[in-house]
Amino acid sequence: IGSNLDELAELQFGLANLHINWQHYSRARELLYEASGTFRRKGGVRLGVTYETLAHVEEVSGRYNDAVKELVLAGKVWEGMRPERTPKLIRNMERRAELLDQLRKKGEASYLREKIAILQQQLEQEEAERQAALPPPLEVDSLPQPLAEPAIPELTPPESAKVQAELPRISLPGA
Repeated sequence: IGSNLDELAELQFGLANLHINWQHYSRARELLYEASGTFRRKGGVRLGVTYETLAHVEEVSGRYNDAVKELVLAGKVWEGMRPERTPKLIRNMERRAELLDQLRKKGEASYLREKIAILQQQLEQEEAERQAALPPPLEVDSLPQPLAEPAIPELTPPESAKVQAELPRISLPGA
């Protein structure tokens, strides 16, 4: 039964995206809420994407406060999946800060931007540590060069005619 609910939620999510394309935001919102309820059981990327899609629907509907709430929920999902989803978390927080600016909540937006700067520094540090842990790359100059194959002289047409002239002619007996 669980896999059928997951499949149903996937279909609801896909149908909601069609409704978004058709600008039927109220129906898309309903479908996304139903899908998020199913995805909430397992969490993960599908839940985060569903929350962010819900935030988009709320934003285009003019409900910026609700969009921020959905982005907060998506941010919690991405935060639980760190470090591999840190770039998604940063993008989510940047979008949330933009919406907070539009809502004239400058204090919250600046606080988020400070957190973004810290996350970006951590991400760069983690990337530098990963690069340092990798074995050094092979230097291309240190590899031996392949030996050149000996050139085969090509016959020019007059020489090929000479070779044909030197071959004995064999005649087959006639029938």
